[in-house]
Amino acid sequence: MKIGDISLFQGRVENRPGQAGQNSGVDFGKVLARAGSGQVQGKDGGTSSTTGASTIGLDPAGTIMAAGLKTPVAQVEEALNLLDRFAEALADPEQSPKQMQGLVKDLEREAGRLAELSRDLPADHDLKSLVDQTAVLAAVEAAKFNRGDYV
Repeated sequence: MKIGDISLFQGRVENRPGQAGQNSGVDFGKVLARAGSGQVQGKDGGTSSTTGASTIGLDPAGTIMAAGLKTPVAQVEEALNLLDRFAEALADPEQSPKQMQGLVKDLEREAGRLAELSRDLPADHDLKSLVDQTAVLAAVEAAKFNRGDYV
């Protein structure tokens, strides 16, 4: 279906509470300027500075995210993607062990990153066991390759 006349739809759009486009009396430009300057306005109208905001109260995963680093889930996902690529390379008869060496090095590096991340997470963190298991799996697959199990 091709829509040629947009005026057919004008006037039919309703602004419902909570939807984009609703005028709440707040000037977006002012809010953006305040956010850029490091000031946040509370619901009571008062402003506070966020410059040098502390990460006290954040769990290590929150601290990682605040620092702009990869989240634990993103790191685990990256390691699992590497493991998938490694499995595909093993299944490809045209791949030589020498060609897969770079992928194995990436697996070893990722296993080390995950082990370091696991040390930084508290023992009761929900993602700790997932990070540990993924790190062990990546390290074991790299070790099996280096030992010659896949030749």
